[in-house]
Formats: sequence, C-alpha cells, structure tokens
Amino acid sequence: MQRRINTLGSSGSSDLAAIQTEIQTILDCINGQITRVESSTNTIFNGQYDIADLQKQIETEKANIDIAKQRLESIRHPERHTSFYESWFPIDRPMNPVTMITLLTLTIFISVFLLLCFLSLTGINLTIITQTDTIGGMNRYSFYTWVKSQFTFSFFISLCVLAAVIIYFVKRS
Repeated sequence: MQRRINTLGSSGSSDLAAIQTEIQTILDCINGQITRVESSTNTIFNGQYDIADLQKQIETEKANIDIAKQRLESIRHPERHTSFYESWFPIDRPMNPVTMITLLTLTIFISVFLLLCFLSLTGINLTIITQTDTIGGMNRYSFYTWVKSQFTFSFFISLCVLAAVIIYFVKRS
C-alpha cells in the first residue's frame, strides 16, 4: 500500500480510483466481519434456546416411546402384565396350579351349595337313611312320607312362578 501511495503522485488519477475501490472493498469486508462477530453472541443465545427446546422434545418423545413399548408388551402377552384395572381380583398372572385348583374348588362348592338351596326351595330335601332311622322296625322315611314332604309352601310358589313364565313365553310368540 505504501508503495502504491508513493507511486500515486507519479501515475495519475486512474490508479487513485483503483486504490479507493480496493480500500472500500477491504473496509466493507472488515465491517462485515465485525457485524458477524457481534451477532454471533445472539446466534449462540438463540442456539441455546433451540437446544433446550429440542431436549424437551426429546424427553417427551422418549416418554411416548416408553408408553408405546408398554402397550405393545401388554398386547403381546396380556397374561404377564396386569393393569391397574385388572388388579382388583386376586389371581396371579400367569395362573399358578394352586390358583387353578382353588378356583375350581370354590366354583364346585358354590355350584353345589346353590343347587341344594334351589332344591330345598322347591321342596326337594336330600337325606341319607341309616339303620338307626327306623322307629319300631318301620322306616321313618318311606316313599309316602317323602312324597308328602315335597309339597311345601315354597314348592307351590315356585310352581306358580314357573307356570307364569311358561304362559308368558307361549302368549308372546
């Protein structure tokens, strides 16, 4: 530059214009660099906000992925995983042999109990006759006594209800 300035006086104004445009280009370049450096702090600040937003979004998507995995596992093997709504009935999943035996035993007991209650309601009483159930050599539980004992008040109520149901279904069709 110094050499060009020294030769400026001897060459003329055309070189002066070229030097002026070169100086202006260098000045514009320097100002551009200054502006870029000054705005880089804002870019970093905005970048940090973008990073924080992306991290929140990543955490949300990870939670969604975990939920989707749990749903998939419950669909693949529903007997292995109980939900909150299934846990009110105390059955182990998968069902153990002890649980199956207990459930079967309770079902049979309740079924027999309800059958005997219904039979008793209709007047059918089941009894076991032994040798000691005789009075004076005659059986206390003869056929006549058994037939007579079947016609109780609850038997007649059940008979009326059954007849009403049959009449209803016959009249309806």
